[in-house]
Amino acid sequence: MNKYYFEFVLQKLKQDSKDVLLIEENSENTDIILKEIELYFTTNTITFNEVCISSGTHQVRNRDAYQDKVNKCKALVWNEGYGGQCSRSSNSDCNGFCKTHFRKGGHDWWLGTVEQRIERPVDSNGKIHYWIKE
Repeated sequence: MNKYYFEFVLQKLKQDSKDVLLIEENSENTDIILKEIELYFTTNTITFNEVCISSGTHQVRNRDAYQDKVNKCKALVWNEGYGGQCSRSSNSDCNGFCKTHFRKGGHDWWLGTVEQRIERPVDSNGKIHYWIKE
């Protein structure tokens, strides 16, 4: 994580701590709580461990950039169980799908589409898959 994001996340953590701890406090304890939070963040070393989700050669990719894009293929991809919209461009001859997903079934694609996700998809080997994000 670069310095900018580290500082951003650290400040957000500090502000969230204040927000949570001051929700129902009266004003006489506010100063004490604020001083304790400040003391904690100045005397403790805060580290963030980056998590890389992968399984062998596969790696989870952030699909947010492709989410609900009308010019992208409307097939869902597995993405190690996290799902997401296919990043390929849709083809006008393929009813909103890229050529690959159209050839592999189009609306009958085993994972479903952005309009209708298959809740318990079964792959071509008969294996039932479970989504990580609902």
